[in-house]
Amino acid sequence: MIFICFDMTSLLYALINILIEKIGIKSVDISVFMLDANLSQMELGVPDKCIIRSLVIGILFLILMALAGMKIQKVKDI
Repeated sequence: MIFICFDMTSLLYALINILIEKIGIKSVDISVFMLDANLSQMELGVPDKCIIRSLVIGILFLILMALAGMKIQKVKDI
């Protein structure tokens, strides 16, 4: 959360990209799949493709967080 507040996630994503390259997977940019990186790209002159990708990632994030919350709540109830 602190990384997002201070916009330091690019450093974290760069470290993750380095680790992914050391594993052997080339040309992968993890920031393309992260919610905050896509939302920060939202400007007035953004192409439609980028807006659609940002919306899809945002919706998937909401769905996954809702499912995780329901799972946690179910475990707490038991």
